[in-house]
Amino acid sequence: MKGYVKNKSPLWRHTMKRNVGPGAKIELDDLYLQYGERHDIPEGKEFVEWLKAVKLRDTTVWEVRFEDENEAAQNETVKEEVEETRPEVRPLVKQDLTIDEITGWSVRRAREELTKIHGNRNMQLLKAALVQANQLAHKDTLCQMLRKKIQDMELTGR
Repeated sequence: MKGYVKNKSPLWRHTMKRNVGPGAKIELDDLYLQYGERHDIPEGKEFVEWLKAVKLRDTTVWEVRFEDENEAAQNETVKEEVEETRPEVRPLVKQDLTIDEITGWSVRRAREELTKIHGNRNMQLLKAALVQANQLAHKDTLCQMLRKKIQDMELTGR
């Protein structure tokens, strides 16, 4: 089978008797050997639908990709057409954050922004922001979120 299951969340998840890191993919063939044969599920679209309905219900965390041979041929022709008509787009360059900006974030904004932060340099910035936020009133939740993000970055090596 052509396809995979991907962890879209920024956190490690445990599912299907394995730990799955952020952005990590599991091939559908491996999952079929583990579950499809044992539960007598036909290979292909039926197995993928079973995975979505039984094992991986949360679509905010799990991305399930599956391509039939027919769909794969159609997708390649569509991709070629799109590439011919697509204008060149420059990626947005985000300006560097400061410690004061981070400590001024509300909890809602911190939830949005912390998922976008990666890199060793940013980890040092988050650690400095945590030290400063610890000294401020009404920043307990922000401090907890910063600690968790720093811990996740240290575990994943980003």
